[in-house]
Amino acid sequence: MAEAVLASVVESVTGHLLSLVSQEIGLARGVSAELVKLQTTVSIIGGVLREADRRPVEAEDTKEWLKNLKELFYDADDLLDDFSTEVLRRRRVTGGVERIFNEVSIFFSSSNQFLYPREVADRVKEIRERIDAIWNIRSSRFQLEGNNNLMGSSVENRARPETIPFKSDPLFPQDYVLEPRELVYLWMAQGFINKPRGSGKTLEEVGYDYFKELLSRSFFQDIKEDLYGDIMSCRMHDLMHDLARLIAGDNCITIDSSREGKFQGGARHVTTDDLNVFNGFEGERRIRSLFLIPKKWIDTAVLDVSCFRSLRALRIRWAKITEISRSIGKLKHLRSLDLSGNDGLRCLPDSISMLCNLENLNLTECWDLEGLPSGITKLVNLRQLSVSGCENLTHMPRGMGTLTNLQKLDVFVVGEESNQNAAGLNELSRLIGLKKELTIRRLERVGSSSISSEVDASFSMEKLADLQCLVLSCSVHHRDTSNDEEVLERLRPHPYLKGLRIKAYWGARLPSWISQLHRLVQIEIAALPLRAILRHLPTLETLAIANCTKLDLSTENGDDDDGGGNAEGMTDLLQLQGHHKLRHLSILGVHKTECLPGWFQYFSNLQILTITDCKGLKSLLPGRLILPLLTSLDSLVLSYCPELDLSIGESEDMPMAAYSQFTKLRELEFYEIEKMETLPWWIQHLTNLESLVIISCENLKALPEWFPNLTSLEHLAICSCGEELTRRCQGKNGGGEDWPKISHIPHVEVER
Repeated sequence: MAEAVLASVVESVTGHLLSLVSQEIGLARGVSAELVKLQTTVSIIGGVLREADRRPVEAEDTKEWLKNLKELFYDADDLLDDFSTEVLRRRRVTGGVERIFNEVSIFFSSSNQFLYPREVADRVKEIRERIDAIWNIRSSRFQLEGNNNLMGSSVENRARPETIPFKSDPLFPQDYVLEPRELVYLWMAQGFINKPRGSGKTLEEVGYDYFKELLSRSFFQDIKEDLYGDIMSCRMHDLMHDLARLIAGDNCITIDSSREGKFQGGARHVTTDDLNVFNGFEGERRIRSLFLIPKKWIDTAVLDVSCFRSLRALRIRWAKITEISRSIGKLKHLRSLDLSGNDGLRCLPDSISMLCNLENLNLTECWDLEGLPSGITKLVNLRQLSVSGCENLTHMPRGMGTLTNLQKLDVFVVGEESNQNAAGLNELSRLIGLKKELTIRRLERVGSSSISSEVDASFSMEKLADLQCLVLSCSVHHRDTSNDEEVLERLRPHPYLKGLRIKAYWGARLPSWISQLHRLVQIEIAALPLRAILRHLPTLETLAIANCTKLDLSTENGDDDDGGGNAEGMTDLLQLQGHHKLRHLSILGVHKTECLPGWFQYFSNLQILTITDCKGLKSLLPGRLILPLLTSLDSLVLSYCPELDLSIGESEDMPMAAYSQFTKLRELEFYEIEKMETLPWWIQHLTNLESLVIISCENLKALPEWFPNLTSLEHLAICSCGEELTRRCQGKNGGGEDWPKISHIPHVEVER
């Protein structure tokens, strides 16, 4: 299947030709004519190769012929990409009346060969004649080896999904965790994905369809999904990876620091664990993909790969790069640039604005990055910009609203009110193609004096109808909270939003629009009143209450309290009784709460409950046991609650029927529960308990006599719980008094 790689290059050339020929760009007659002739030639060859892809080529001379043809098509692809790039640059230069004069003068200078139609036509003609010459050498015999009726075939401008992994995915090591979204952008960068005619889907959606088709054919495994059902990671099946390596041959190679691999002339896609291996390959300008996947922490300092002028995809992660050479602007074919994890990188050169074909820019976890170059707003083809984890990013460049092709922008940082170079929120609402998750940071900077200018009448977050999750965040250190409510009210999202997180919000009430998010399945919020929020969100499945230092759930306690004439409170409780969707509840850093509110009993489908670092929590539900109320609970984690006394409300005289409902609990964990001197008596009735973890509970001195009743227990961990309990739980040779109580458990860990 060596011809599969060639067929993919033919498809890329075809895509360029279709785009150039179909556009009314005022091409000189000679150029247009030569492009049409080349299109005809490529169409015929492509049809033959598509059929040939279905059978093996055995003859060595035929393999060599296909290899030469592949090299020539790569040259044609580069030439046409050069031409497409110059057309794009011409549009960008002449499209605005306020463009810098120098840009125009450079375009019309003698150095710009694309202003000379005869020269362009000659170059296209030359490449067509070279293709014809090589094709005619063996084409007849090549067809006779397969199907005699192929010459009338034409190539459809669409890659076959099942061939894609054999063209680029071998760049990743075996068993490497892959992200489907990254794969799609890499496929796009190499021209493997073209949108079918008449399709309303984006390129990303077409690429994701390819991925799902490959998944259905068992190309990928170990799938992990997010809350919304989207696949976040996977691994390529080992057998498929081996087959892809075999088929890709010298097209995809790996060169490691031991120099065990060597550079081969036909290589177009290269993976390495050490960029120093390229010191001797500066002349190899035909590389199209360059991946650095280090096995250990490396220090690259200055990145300069400008010698590889044909690069479509550059992935240099975790290399401690502190500076990007200005020469990166020479990589005019580049579509995908991934610099994530280079935490010492403070800025990008403005020459990045020359990368007018760039579709994907990944700067995730470049922690020291302080700003994006103003020229980034010239990257009109940019479809994904990832800056999550860039905690020192001060603002987004003014003009971000012009990047209307953006499909993903994970973070938008609001700039200081005095910063004239910062993009305002108004620009954000122009990016109507945004999907997945968006975080808006530093909302406290939208002051009362500027809210009318930052958020004018035309602004509407509802225009971003395809967003799944919205995160609204202020700095945890901001002091002037008088404007929080007004700002949040103006950020009304589309009602189909599925996830909402509001961080460091100090307003007294939530925005009015929150009750209209009827498709919400996830919410994290620091606000009041919690019970009133929940009754408006009947589809919610995951709730995290984090670091709400002023929130006191105890004051929302009680069906009894609200039953005495508080109509609003009674309404809340009645609607919570039908609130059956919540499955995962996490409570973190809610220090004022002394006990859980009584309305927790209505979460009958709750499966996971985690309570962490609640310094004021004294009991779960005073006067009653919480577990019989949470009949679906599967996992309970209690950690770092110094005042929690699990004996409060306990009664060993409760009838056995009370325990039968909470026997579903399989996992129970205690971390640093200082007041726990003995295990709660109700644990003995957890007949399905499989895992019990007890860590840093230093006042727990011994295990109760009923402990052997836990016959389903498969894993017990007792760590840092003091010398006495550790001694008592030592094994047979240790002679610990409590060892007979736990010797039936398959996996026991006891550590001091």
